[in-house]
Amino acid sequence: MDNESIIVVLQLSTKKITITNCNATKKSLIIYLYPATKIIIAMKKIFALLYIVSLGACNANPSPAEVEQKLKTAMNDYLYKSVNYDSSKVKYRVQNVVYFNDKDYYDCEFKVFMSVTGGKDSMGSMNARISKDFKTVLRNY
Repeated sequence: MDNESIIVVLQLSTKKITITNCNATKKSLIIYLYPATKIIIAMKKIFALLYIVSLGACNANPSPAEVEQKLKTAMNDYLYKSVNYDSSKVKYRVQNVVYFNDKDYYDCEFKVFMSVTGGKDSMGSMNARISKDFKTVLRNY
């Protein structure tokens, strides 16, 4: 059977490779096809791994309620940072936020309640730009 024609059918998942009428020994044909199957299996594993990583890497868009809460927290932190986090002098409470989701930042308008020790309290409006990571606040007025 060494020098006779060999007909081989190799089934790889859904693809069928047929080799007909080749003058090769059975052993050399199997050795030739074995590395190809290893490569295909390795490629499938790599593809599956990349697919799982890409699913985990997708950043889901936060809901509007989550964005609103994070914007309120960022503005509240910004206001208290301006008084060195001393709430004995002044107290802030961000009550409402209206925002526009721009390309690089959120353009926001806040309704803020402020009470100063000594009995004065006030309600006002503040505009600010807040970065998408909620760390940088640039107050307009």
